[in-house]
Amino acid sequence: AHVGKLCGGQTKKIASDILKLLLAEKRLGGKWTKILLFQDMAACKCLKGDSWLAEVCRESNIKIIVVEDKRLKKIVFAVQQRQKMTNA
Repeated sequence: AHVGKLCGGQTKKIASDILKLLLAEKRLGGKWTKILLFQDMAACKCLKGDSWLAEVCRESNIKIIVVEDKRLKKIVFAVQQRQKMTNA
């Protein structure tokens, strides 16, 4: 879970999830409803506009859904602050 702008490897994690969805659909055959659910609009920004990931989602009919919940957002943000990594 993440709130706010993504950091480096997090975009790659989303790209990896997209590839897994597409592979599963291909192996299972047929057309499946594919959904990426986000809790924060800023976190899914890499899937909007004219980015290559956004284009993959459009071409592959992957739905991007954002469900913002203020209470949950505060909890996730607090956890993120505790996990803040810094170089020694």
